[in-house]
Amino acid sequence: MKKLGFASIAAVQQYQRYAEHRKLDTQLALAQAGIAADVLKKQNGRIPGEQFQDFISALLKQSDDDLLGLHSSEFVQPGSYSVLGYITLSCQTIGEAIDCIVPFEKLVGDMGITTIRRNASSVYLDWHCAYPDPKVRPQMIDNVLSSWTRYARWLSNSNTAPLFVELERETGSTKERKAYESFFGCPVHFERRQNRIALAKDLLDLPLLQGNETLRKSLEQ
Repeated sequence: MKKLGFASIAAVQQYQRYAEHRKLDTQLALAQAGIAADVLKKQNGRIPGEQFQDFISALLKQSDDDLLGLHSSEFVQPGSYSVLGYITLSCQTIGEAIDCIVPFEKLVGDMGITTIRRNASSVYLDWHCAYPDPKVRPQMIDNVLSSWTRYARWLSNSNTAPLFVELERETGSTKERKAYESFFGCPVHFERRQNRIALAKDLLDLPLLQGNETLRKSLEQ
């Protein structure tokens, strides 16, 4: 079986905040995943990816929430991305923040890899999930793409929307499809070969509220 690497405690805590908000039995879910509760107090700590996958699986069973990935993105914070979050927080524009993802995403964990492609008018951000569990995988993909979107809106103090979103997950009910389109504010296409957010290229110039080049360079070092 392929090893799943590690996940940062910061990434785990986002799901923990979702669980607490939903009044789930977080301690039970942690125990089922083999995660000691005191491990989550170590801000720079990590857990094996297999435990992270099992934790999300346990939350899924408790919550019976088919949109757990989308709903858990509500609890994203700069710290959810470890040091990468604070690097992007100090960027000047959305484009500058996006350019930080690929070189620094391993700080968050080994859950997947981002690739970025540009053409004359658009930018495509694809996320390639490393987790194989058929129930956990679509939730994690949903969480990553919707967390990116929420975080970018917060950074720029705007309600900017992608051109479109593509997801490998099954189409789902009409209610679920409307939930995705309402959140992203754009067409969402299901049962695709990739998990993608497409952005208009001019969005890259959108200024961020807390840009600080000196701080960014320091954090990158």
